[in-house]
Amino acid sequence: MTSVVPEQNSQNDEQEEETLVVCDSQVYEEDSRKAYGPSVTQDEEVQYLSTRPKDDSDNTDPTTCTAYFESKDMGISLDIPYNPNWGNATYKIPPIEVLNEVGELRFGPLAYVEGGLTRLYQLQRYEKRTVEAIIIEADQEQQKHADECTLDYSVQTHGNLETVEREVDCVFNIFTIEVPGSKYNYVFTAIGSVEPLVKVVESVNFVE
Repeated sequence: MTSVVPEQNSQNDEQEEETLVVCDSQVYEEDSRKAYGPSVTQDEEVQYLSTRPKDDSDNTDPTTCTAYFESKDMGISLDIPYNPNWGNATYKIPPIEVLNEVGELRFGPLAYVEGGLTRLYQLQRYEKRTVEAIIIEADQEQQKHADECTLDYSVQTHGNLETVEREVDCVFNIFTIEVPGSKYNYVFTAIGSVEPLVKVVESVNFVE
């Protein structure tokens, strides 16, 4: 994730406290690779989100519903916060973006970072490891960066999942939630607030 404070919609935090309805459509990994507009490739999609200058016609309203996402390659399904009206007349923003072939996804509300449009949440897949191994690493990171940043972690249960939450407070707050899965571990990342991400984690199921 970038290290620049994003320009967020001030209504996002308020609306996340509400119960969101279910979006009309379900989203699978192959659908997330579709273009935002005619003749736009996957590479251009990512470039569009990360580098396109701010456009006053962009809809960056709060999320209004959740879209079901499933990926057998990643071994996971979850409910994605979404607003079908995101984007503008030329480009529509999909519920989730598959950024590469090794398990990196971007999703959630929109924000401008260094003048470009990006997403506030990220999901990455890693090799499976235990909660104990995650804690050992967190302790090491805490000691290594004690003079630079504040790093805190805690073991939390979300639904039926035992997870490790971390907060890194340097220039601004970055939160991660690591979820040990049946085949892989999944690290969810959010900028600014962890609470909307908790709701996403609570929806997680593992796909064989």
